[in-house]
Amino acid sequence: MNRIYGVGISNGAGIVNKIAKEMTVFQGIAPLISQQTVSTGENVSSQAVSVFQLNTADDDLVPLDGGSGLADTMYMSAQASAENWASNFNCAMDPSNRTLVWGDYDVEEYTFNGCIDNKKVRYFLVADAEHTISFGDDVNLYDLIWTFFQSTDRDSALNFKLLALGDSYTIGEGVCGTCSFPEQLKDSLEFEYSGRDTFGLQIIAETGWTTTDLKSAIIAENPSSDFDLVTLLIGVNNQVQNKPFSVYETEFIELVDSAISFAGSDASNLIVVSIPDYAYTSFGSSFNPTKTSSELELYNNFAQEYCEENGLSYVEITDITQQGLDNPALVAYDQLHPSELAYSLFVERILPLALEKLK
Repeated sequence: MNRIYGVGISNGAGIVNKIAKEMTVFQGIAPLISQQTVSTGENVSSQAVSVFQLNTADDDLVPLDGGSGLADTMYMSAQASAENWASNFNCAMDPSNRTLVWGDYDVEEYTFNGCIDNKKVRYFLVADAEHTISFGDDVNLYDLIWTFFQSTDRDSALNFKLLALGDSYTIGEGVCGTCSFPEQLKDSLEFEYSGRDTFGLQIIAETGWTTTDLKSAIIAENPSSDFDLVTLLIGVNNQVQNKPFSVYETEFIELVDSAISFAGSDASNLIVVSIPDYAYTSFGSSFNPTKTSSELELYNNFAQEYCEENGLSYVEITDITQQGLDNPALVAYDQLHPSELAYSLFVERILPLALEKLK
C-alpha cells in the first residue's frame, strides 16, 4: 500500500497543515517552524494523521504564542495547534514529556498518545532558536521524522527483544530498578514506537562481575538466539581485581562472539558500550585516579579498536563519567556508580544507533 507524507517548512508547513485538514492525502505530516493558522484550526480532519510539529522559541517570523504573523496571517499558538490536532484524533490530552538536547539547543518534546488509528501527535519546542531547522551536524531532522512516521503507520504490531550483558554498570548499582541504562533505553524505544509494539528486556549482569563471571553466567542462563538488539558493557572489574589484561583481551572477544550469536548471528544488532571511569567519583578518586584512568583507557582502546576492525558498533560514554567530580549529579548516592542522570546521557548516545538497528 502506498503511503504519502507531507513535510513543510515555514510557509510549507502551513500548506501541509491545510491539506491534512481538508483532504485525505497524507498518512502523516511534519509542519516545521510554523503551526496552524486560526482558520485551518477551525477545520476538522476527516482522516487521522500522525503529526510531527516543530517550533522554535525565538522565532521572529511565526509567533510562538499565536497572533498576527507574516502577511497578516493569524496563527494559533504552537501549543494550541498541537493540542488541536490531538483533540481531532481523540488522543489522550495529557502528553508525555521529555527534555532533549540537540547540539547546543535544549528541546522540550510532548507526545499525545492513544490517538485513533494508532496515530501520534508530537510537538517539539526548541529553546533559544530562531526561524531555522538547523540545530547542528549531529541532528538529522529528516531521520527523526521518518522514524516517527514509520513507528506510527504500520498495519501490525512489532515485538522486540532486548538483551543487556554486563556488570554493575548494566544493572544500575546505586540507582532505582528502572533507572539503569538498559531500562531507560527500553523506555525510550517504547516512547519512539507505537503503543501496540512491545519491548522485552533480559539483563544478565551483576555487581562485581569480570569477563570470566559474565561468561559463566551466560552458560548458566543460556539465552535464546533471537534478540533484536544486544548491548555489552564489561571489563571494569577485571581492572579493579588486577586480572591480567590478556584475560580481558581473550574473553572480551569471546563475549562479543556470544553476544552476536544471541542477536541471531547478526553482528549489526550488537552495541558495545565503553567502560565508565570511576576515578572521577568521590570514592574512586581516593585511590590512584591517574592509574585507574590510564588502565581503563587501555581496556576501552582495545574494545574500540576491535570493534572498528570488525565493523561493530561502539558507543563512547566514558567522557560523560569523567565529569563526575565537576558535576556530582552524574554520580549515584554510593559515590561510585553513575546516577540516573548519567545513564540518561548514555541513552541519548545509544538511542539513535538502536533505532537505526531496529528499523
